[in-house]
This record gives sequence, C-alpha cells and structure tokens, in this order.
Amino acid sequence: MNEGDHQSKSREQRSKLDIMADILFVARNGANKTEIVYKANLNFTRVRNYLTYLETRGLLERSGPVYQSTAKGKEFLREYQQMKKILLPEQIKMVRP
Repeated sequence: MNEGDHQSKSREQRSKLDIMADILFVARNGANKTEIVYKANLNFTRVRNYLTYLETRGLLERSGPVYQSTAKGKEFLREYQQMKKILLPEQIKMVRP
C-alpha cells in the first residue's frame, strides 16, 4: 500500500477491509487519532469503532494517544496487498505512477 492507494480510495466506496488497511497503514509508524481520521479519510465516530475492533484483535496497539500497528497488523497489510495484487491487478496498476 502506498499514499497513492489511499488517495484513490477516498474517491470511491471503500470496503471495511479497505478502511482497516488504511488505518493500519497510517498507524504503521505510530499516529494519533486525529492523524488517522484525516489521513484515512474517516470521521471520529467511525474511526473509534474501527480502532476498538483492530485493538481487540491484536492488529493495533495504543500507548497514550498514539496508535501503532502491531506485527500482526503489519502482516495483515502485507497479506492484504498480496491478495489485491492477485485479485485486482488492474486496480493496482492504475494507482501506481
């Protein structure tokens, strides 16, 4: 996943998996809730539900105000990207320069 992937998704309907991947991508090096809201193109109510969901499944961890993708979350991102490359190769080519 790269910044181009995130920007192109903001113009189309995203699946729940797309949204979770966007959150984990933004939080891969640590991010606060506001940063996640803006970079993943969500609102605060929606992001709260996703953050809770990802935390309870061990994909995201919180330390104070900072959320960070766990090793399991980063593995999810790698696998998710591989799945998209196989199932949607034309979409991957479209978003990369």
